[in-house]
Amino acid sequence: MSGLLTRFFEARGLSGSSNPQNPAYWLVKMLGGTQATSGVKVTRETALGWTAFAAGVRIIAETLGSIPCQIFERLEPRGRELRRNHPLYFLLHDQPNEEMTAFEFFELMQTQIPLFGFAAAQIVYNGGGIPIELWPLNADRITISRNAAGMLQYRVALPRNDMGGVSGSVVLPADEVLLIRGWGGGIIGRALPTLHKEALGLGLATELFSAGFFGRGAVASGVLEHPGELTEEAQQRIRTMYESQVGGIDRQHRLLILEEGMKWHQTTVDPDKAQLLGLRELQLDEAARMLRVPPHMLANLRRATFSNIEHQRIEFAEDTMRPWAVRWEQRMAMQLFGRKDRNRLFIKFNLDAILRGDLESRYRAYHVGRQAGILSANDAREREDMNPRTDPGGDVYADLPAGVPANLDPMKPREMMPAPTPAGGNNGKEDD
Repeated sequence: MSGLLTRFFEARGLSGSSNPQNPAYWLVKMLGGTQATSGVKVTRETALGWTAFAAGVRIIAETLGSIPCQIFERLEPRGRELRRNHPLYFLLHDQPNEEMTAFEFFELMQTQIPLFGFAAAQIVYNGGGIPIELWPLNADRITISRNAAGMLQYRVALPRNDMGGVSGSVVLPADEVLLIRGWGGGIIGRALPTLHKEALGLGLATELFSAGFFGRGAVASGVLEHPGELTEEAQQRIRTMYESQVGGIDRQHRLLILEEGMKWHQTTVDPDKAQLLGLRELQLDEAARMLRVPPHMLANLRRATFSNIEHQRIEFAEDTMRPWAVRWEQRMAMQLFGRKDRNRLFIKFNLDAILRGDLESRYRAYHVGRQAGILSANDAREREDMNPRTDPGGDVYADLPAGVPANLDPMKPREMMPAPTPAGGNNGKEDD
């Protein structure tokens, strides 16, 4: 089936639902999402309105999109070889389809997983059964079920026609859809806006409260008490008078003048008494827990120091990105490779790009690696995107014999190294 199916999905559900002319907008408002205890309705769209949650989703998606995705072949008896000539290498490393780069593809797919619990892409094959294109599908327009044979199938809503209605749907078999499942098990994973409704609702509520607090002039709400009885006209006149004096951000801190014995009674808690700033800071940690992102990546630097920031970045690579990378690698290998190919080929995200420290730390690590015989000069240069050395020494590994100090010509081959000095000194000769 042609990838033209997904080209019509320009108005994606994540952004298209913000258009009131889109019928899906009204469905989201009426049926989508649930109301949290804080009084805020939590949907996939409103969840992204909380900056802490949106930042975490974006960080993971952009980081995954920026990591090179490569194909390797296992060698016998050990080792591996990069397979740039494999038909799938270009799709996963450079361009999955004629309209998207690899970065855009992985970023879009990864963005949908925490919001919907899964992401899906249509696999387009050539006549030989080899994947030649990958087209992302809109997760909010997919219904997953099983056919009469018990196999998964995906019903995808077709694009709307010119009158704004839906023009039907198409069913794709499981072997034509790349499905990346989120956390939670089952056919699809758990959607975070549903799973963490209360935490997201509280984050949205504090943002709405803060915006309303400053938008109304940073004055706590209250009531005006009048000793007599007011007509509707008098009530409207007092309301207009009050708003004209202190209503709005441009009139904050003005003096409120009351008349006819009226008294002001505050009915809400001041933001400082409610510890609003502390709550908003705590919610950064809440979003970090939700997405397994180190707090400093969400701009919470309360516990970040020059000595631990690099270790926190390593934690991000190991605890946040590595599980996502493995999830993607195994699903792509299972669905894009044949059974025979899976025995000798594997897909790998190169996490070295986000594990690299500062220049001095990297060069120190290369030096230790060369002394231990783990790296050659060309191995280190390749990691720094440099051209290899042309002399024979560029591919020499140290392989130091026991007892030879590491600072004595460590890059020479073993046969050129001086013999180790026996215990006792003077090459074993006794003192005169």
